[in-house]
Amino acid sequence: MEVFSKQACTLGEGPLWSDYYQQFFWVDIIEQKIYAKSLLSNNEYFDKCWPVDFIPTALIDNSLEDKTIWVVADKGLFIFEPQTGVAQKHIDFELDENFRTNDAGVDESGNLWVGVMEKQPSGLNGYIFTVDQVGNIKKGINKIGIPNTFCWSDEQNAMLVSDSFQQKTFLVKNPPDEARINEYPVVLDLADTDGTPDGGALDQGGGFWNANWGLKRVISHQLGRITRKLDIDVPHVTSVCFGDKNRDKLLVTTATEGLNESQREAYPQSGFTFLLNNDKEINGRTPLGFAMKVQRHVS
Repeated sequence: MEVFSKQACTLGEGPLWSDYYQQFFWVDIIEQKIYAKSLLSNNEYFDKCWPVDFIPTALIDNSLEDKTIWVVADKGLFIFEPQTGVAQKHIDFELDENFRTNDAGVDESGNLWVGVMEKQPSGLNGYIFTVDQVGNIKKGINKIGIPNTFCWSDEQNAMLVSDSFQQKTFLVKNPPDEARINEYPVVLDLADTDGTPDGGALDQGGGFWNANWGLKRVISHQLGRITRKLDIDVPHVTSVCFGDKNRDKLLVTTATEGLNESQREAYPQSGFTFLLNNDKEINGRTPLGFAMKVQRHVS
């Protein structure tokens, strides 16, 4: 595992690989920034950084146009063009001021699943909603603390959804209804540990790769067991993303959020972004993109 970016993110999250730009993109949720860096770059930090006036929490491929990226944010769903740095809002989410979006993902039917959480989580007060391809919003799962992961599994015909507050990952069949998250089967349970499942990705074999916040690691999980562990010398590992032409590189984001001064001194690379490179066992799956068939802008 090597350092990809020395930019110390307060809450690095939402990584995405772009074939069009041949770059990894990721966000800092707290600092409200979007970053990009090429695998061939000699920059120690990043190639581009875009401060934004909303809280970006997840990045999703635009299935209709390679040069733009969907940004899931507290204020709504934005289309972002890295070439110009312009972000245009297409849907307003109208969240309560004490809430923000978190992770997101797309299912095989083309619906965008969006997790919503309290800015200061205090219980199972979050929820999940979906956005269809014409922009209709439908309320889904409730009674969830910190909705995370959102990896669509073809093998299970379901979305892998974590509640980082409860330290568990659930298997949610499509489409989600207004059930409680605890009504779904658990596929990863870290409740007996000091960690919790955070952002994730799937490989070609259906293996579930997950960043374990609090455990200084990324794991690969399949058929009810952990098949691989990647140790990272930072406590708060936040998300993962496969990239490059053959999806044989793994980007890992981390955070300084939640660390006290002594912990930051003990783990000076906290907030950095890491890369697992030249690993023959890595063969990632490209996450599904989102296609908004009716293009509309919200001022």
